[in-house]
Amino acid sequence: MTETFTTAVFAWLSVWLVLALLLGVSWPLMRAGFTRSDPRRASALLLTWMGLPLFGSTVLTTMLYLPDLRPVVDHCHAGACVAHGPSRGWSAWPAALLLTLIGVAGLRFAWRHYLPALRLLRTLSRLGEARPGFTLLHDDSPAAFALGWLQPRVFVTRGLLNACSTAEVAIILRHEQAHLQRRDNLRLLLANLFTLPLPRRWRQPLLRDHRLFCEQACDWMAADGADRAAVAETVLSVARLQMTAPSGGAAFAGHTEQRVRSLLRDRVEPPALSLTVAPVLALALLATQAIGPMHHFLELLR
Repeated sequence: MTETFTTAVFAWLSVWLVLALLLGVSWPLMRAGFTRSDPRRASALLLTWMGLPLFGSTVLTTMLYLPDLRPVVDHCHAGACVAHGPSRGWSAWPAALLLTLIGVAGLRFAWRHYLPALRLLRTLSRLGEARPGFTLLHDDSPAAFALGWLQPRVFVTRGLLNACSTAEVAIILRHEQAHLQRRDNLRLLLANLFTLPLPRRWRQPLLRDHRLFCEQACDWMAADGADRAAVAETVLSVARLQMTAPSGGAAFAGHTEQRVRSLLRDRVEPPALSLTVAPVLALALLATQAIGPMHHFLELLR
């Protein structure tokens, strides 16, 4: 039983790692198609792509060890011809190594980003003054951002209210409220968790582009109630104030050039249906074709 469990863990983590590496390698080839599409759809589709390695690994491993789901040709071991999942005693060490590497990456992320953001959320919620649609912070530094995952909140400083016009403040609040409606902070958290097996140099482009798509999507949602040029001007105006985002939060400032270009270009159609369906079809094909070879490969390894 122990050998079967450690082999299953090794298979699950190995497939997750391999699929994540394929995602990292293929992203530069797919990026152009995403950047030309509606950022609201692009952000959701990219998050789906980042989640496919973990989901695919879970599906494949489940099929590998459940006889009713595993399409493996019947074969025998030492005269015993029964449904079985591959089991190898050597799997404990590589499983422990992969689990440690991914676990350390998760703990590093929690220590550097998740926990500081959680502490900051609690502190600002206690010190801030509740206003309709946001929490006012009595600070002269201009800033506006959303914090929190399950119950996110918008925070705006007194410095920002004093530095911006009423119309600009309205656009900023619509943008930040869009982050809340879309649950963007939760999306960013999931994106970090989905890409844990990837090396940092491969993770960062994916996470940076995902954050950009989220910001562009909120700009477009803010533009639904205002002229797109006005939203672009507000993005430029706030960028000159040099606001920074707190760790784990979604701030109004950032990615200025790409966001302005997105707002001023013609609206485009969402990604083609083939782009949306392709990952699911590829995963289904992989699940049906890779189970048998994977089963026998694990049994042959010594």
